[in-house]
Amino acid sequence: MNWQNALAITHVIGVALGVGGATLNEIFYLKFKTMLGSQVSPSGNTLFALIRRTFYAGLALLIVSGLGFVVLYWFNGVQEFFSNPRLLAKLTIVAILLVGLVVSRAKQQTFLASAVSLASWYGALAIGTWRTLDASYGTIMGWYGIAVIAFIVVLLLIRRWLGVKS
Repeated sequence: MNWQNALAITHVIGVALGVGGATLNEIFYLKFKTMLGSQVSPSGNTLFALIRRTFYAGLALLIVSGLGFVVLYWFNGVQEFFSNPRLLAKLTIVAILLVGLVVSRAKQQTFLASAVSLASWYGALAIGTWRTLDASYGTIMGWYGIAVIAFIVVLLLIRRWLGVKS
């Protein structure tokens, strides 16, 4: 197995853990909030701690493997890689994800942080797997903005349907 394959496998595992962790966090938050009301404290619950560790592990694998790709392509002289709009959009989305993580850690489980986290993970997944995507950075980020708004609306509707106060 060469370095590129090892990095790709690590990257996919990181994305799977991150997408899964973000999704399960929201599902279990809504489930417990529906059952227990205001007694839900994601920071003090062992299930949420496990999900959070899974999420962090995914993010760490994603960042380490992403940096590995940067080093690999740099040393192999593939500089056009660094001007690829898909790459730049993914880097921006991961940066937004990191900022959202810091904000949500400071303020516990916030509705907006959940929507941004979910949109970011699924957006990075879509951009990474859509190999034939031929769009500018601005177009990709515009669609990402629409995805964030869509996640906000969907989460609002789900929370309203379940009777969960955000």
